[in-house]
Amino acid sequence: DIEPIQYFVIGLPKDTPTRRWHNADLEKYNKNHNTNLQFCTKNDLYAIDYTNIIADFDSLIADKSPAIAYFNRANVRLNELESLPEDIRGNSYLDYQSVINDFTKAYQEDSSLVYALYNIGYIYLSQKDFIKAIEYFNKVLEINPDFAEGYYNRGLIYIFQGRTEQGREDLSKAGELGLYGAYNILRRYAK
Repeated sequence: DIEPIQYFVIGLPKDTPTRRWHNADLEKYNKNHNTNLQFCTKNDLYAIDYTNIIADFDSLIADKSPAIAYFNRANVRLNELESLPEDIRGNSYLDYQSVINDFTKAYQEDSSLVYALYNIGYIYLSQKDFIKAIEYFNKVLEINPDFAEGYYNRGLIYIFQGRTEQGREDLSKAGELGLYGAYNILRRYAK
């Protein structure tokens, strides 16, 4: 009954995020379009119109913001995949590899966009490919050691694998960085 922290999207968060990471492309987009979009987890999203995001792909490319364009397209595809019944996902014209490819392109365009790497880790976690998920969460934490969600999800994987001490360390770090729900998991599963 423990859920990982969802993947990151660009939208309007329900609450003001406790942490905001700088991203030049998103700030430029917000300035050019008079918006205040932010990175937030899908769970924390206030509202998003995915049809507009697909249409915005071309405008983002025109604005010379390809990293954000690929990031958004990957999220649209991921959202579409997750909305399909599980038994149909494998037969869809979309697949997880195309989503991962777009997140990879986003990161290649802008190496400060660690959300793209985190989202790849989330995809592997959701597919129970824990080795690949840990690999991507490790990359995120090497780049940004204050990325609480990376510690949280990696800690969950360690708990699932029976690596309790490593899980305890990661969940404790996630709690220290502001994800206080990690402490509840520590009390329940990492004794």
